[in-house]
Amino acid sequence: AKVEARRGEWRRVATLLDHAIKLGAGNDPELLALRLKAARAMGDDEAAQAFAAMLADLRPPPLAAR
Repeated sequence: AKVEARRGEWRRVATLLDHAIKLGAGNDPELLALRLKAARAMGDDEAAQAFAAMLADLRPPPLAAR
C-alpha cells in the first residue's frame, strides 16, 4: 500500500488497506493513518472522519503532569 501511495494510486491504497482492516489489522496506527490520507486524497470526507476517529481511539491520551 505504501508503494501505491507514493504513486498516488489512492483507490488501490484504499482497497488494499480496507482488506487488511477486514482481516484484523484495524488496530495498526500506521495503517489507519495511511487509510485516512487515502480518504482525504480521494475527497471522501465521510471515510476520512471515520478513519480519523478510529485513529484517535488508538492513540493514548497525553500524560498529565503531577
